[in-house]
Amino acid sequence: MKRPLLLPVFFASHRWVAHRAFLTILLLAVGTFFPASGVSAQQRSNIVVGYSAITAAQSTPWIIQEAGLFKKYNLNAHLVYIATTTMAQAIVAGDVQIAQNNGPQVVDAVLAGADNVFIGGTTNAFTFYLIVDPEIKTVEDLRGKPIGVTRLRSSTEFAARLLFKKFGLNPDKDVKIFQTGGLPESVAALQSGVVKGALLSSPADLRARSLGFKELADMATMGIAFQNSGIVTTRSFLKSHRDTVRRYLMAYIEGLHIFYTNKKLSMDVIKKYTSTNDPRMLETAYDYATKVLQRIPYLTLEGIQTVVDMVAEVNPKARSYKAADFVDSSLLQELEQEGFIKKVWAN
Repeated sequence: MKRPLLLPVFFASHRWVAHRAFLTILLLAVGTFFPASGVSAQQRSNIVVGYSAITAAQSTPWIIQEAGLFKKYNLNAHLVYIATTTMAQAIVAGDVQIAQNNGPQVVDAVLAGADNVFIGGTTNAFTFYLIVDPEIKTVEDLRGKPIGVTRLRSSTEFAARLLFKKFGLNPDKDVKIFQTGGLPESVAALQSGVVKGALLSSPADLRARSLGFKELADMATMGIAFQNSGIVTTRSFLKSHRDTVRRYLMAYIEGLHIFYTNKKLSMDVIKKYTSTNDPRMLETAYDYATKVLQRIPYLTLEGIQTVVDMVAEVNPKARSYKAADFVDSSLLQELEQEGFIKKVWAN
C-alpha cells in the first residue's frame, strides 16, 4: 500500500515554496511515479529533490535546476523546500527521494528504524554566525536570555549547544533556546525582541546586520567537526534506483563546478531563491558559501561522529552506532575512480 503524503510537512515558512511543493508532490502521487528499478541512462527518472534551508550554502540544487542539468542527466526533478526537522519524515514516506538535510536528522531517523543514509556531504562544518542584539558584548552576556534556533534537533540548535558549552554555559540551564521555525523567522524574532541572539547563515545574517544586529561568533572558524548538511536518500531507494541516484550525483558535481566557476550565474540563482536583491548581500552570501561548500561532496566521519556523540546525550541508543553506519559513499567513489569528477573540474 502506498504511504500517505505528509501533507503537514509543507506548511512551513516561505509559503509560496511550500504551496508549490505540495502541488508538485500531489500531482506526482496520482500518476505512475517511478520507472522500473533497472532504469537505464536513456530513460528519464522522476524524482523529488528536497532542500532544508533558504541559504546560499544549499544553493547547488537550485543551480542544477537553473542550469538545465536535471535535463542533461535525464532527470525529471521537482525541487521542494521542507524544514529540516520534517525532511527526514518526507524521505522515509517516499515523498522526497533525495535531499539535503543535516546530520542530527539522519542520525535520529536511523535510530528510529529508518534506512536514511548519507551519500555525500555538502557542508562539513557549521555555517552559522551567532548574531546578537547590540547590547550583548560577550557570550556570557547571553546567560538567562532567549536564543533563536530554526527548529529543535536542527543544526542550528546543535551549533548553539556546542557554542555555549565551549564558552562554559550550560545550554539546558543558562540560556533559553527558542524555536523560531526558519532562518527568516529567526531574523524576525531578533527584530521583535523575542530573542537576544540567533544562529544565522548567509544571507539571513546580512539582513540582521542591516537592521543593526552584530556578529558575536563565526562558528565556521572554530574548528568544530560537524556534519552540518549532506546529500541524503534511503538505502532502499539507492538499491532499487542506483542509476537515478548516480545521475543526480553527476548533476550535483557539475552544479558545484558551475557554482565555483560562474559567479554571476550563481549569484543570480541565489538572488532568485532567497529573494535577496541587495548586491552587497548577494556578494557576501556567495563568498561565504564558497568557503564552506565542499568542492567534492565527500562527508567526514569525524563530523558525523560529533553528531552521534551529541545525539547519544539524549538517546543512549546512539552509543551502539559508529559514524560509518550512516554513510554510503560507494557512488561517489565510483565516479571518482572512473575519472568523472576530475573531468568536470578540468573544464
